[in-house]
Amino acid sequence: MIECIHLNTVASRSLPVYMVSMYVAKGLEAEKKATGLIELSLKALDTSYRPVGKSYGIELFGLRIACESTNFDFQLLNTNDITEIDSIHSLLSQSNIKRIYRGNNLRIVAVNRDMTQTNSLYLYINNNSVYDTGPIAIELIYSSLQDRPF
Repeated sequence: MIECIHLNTVASRSLPVYMVSMYVAKGLEAEKKATGLIELSLKALDTSYRPVGKSYGIELFGLRIACESTNFDFQLLNTNDITEIDSIHSLLSQSNIKRIYRGNNLRIVAVNRDMTQTNSLYLYINNNSVYDTGPIAIELIYSSLQDRPF
């Protein structure tokens, strides 16, 4: 897996509660045709409404990805099995993106499908550009539907 730092998660003070999680992943070299997966851990609210719990099922409303690549593709997966790319486990897929992807108004219900269930989704990125990606900034906007394993 590609090294990824979970910077923070904040929760809205509204109903429904929206979670905004920010991540930064290590960059990819120019013209790498494939990468590993980037793990995105999902937080849920605890009883005092702090985003410190775990979320195993979410409704995804927004996804933003930014980097220096002028041509990259991605898939958002609900499993850490890299052989599941282009399968039913691919929740969202986009190609030929120049520097930034802004996915707004999404309504994707996502449940982790790892063999041992975790509170994560996974991002797979291909860099098809002559430029390195530099650090990859990722933002997820979601609402937690399930705060314990199924």
